[in-house]
Amino acid sequence: MLTKDEITKLLAGYVAELLDMDAGEIDPERNLIDYGLDSADAVLLAGAVEEAVDQECYPAILLRNATIAGVVAELAATGLVG
Repeated sequence: MLTKDEITKLLAGYVAELLDMDAGEIDPERNLIDYGLDSADAVLLAGAVEEAVDQECYPAILLRNATIAGVVAELAATGLVG
């Protein structure tokens, strides 16, 4: 099981890759919309989460949680990350 830090780094890296940025430039507390991500990107991110936690993950998690930190908190609350 991934830790919260590991999934945070994974998602920041994935967002950075989508935006052709350095992962260190991605703030987990910043709204993903501020980075210019859209619903298609949310589907891709949900797929990355699904692969990382080996559980089905719907894009709605990204709609309910506008930040990487929020997504990670929900995953932790549901027991998918430690």
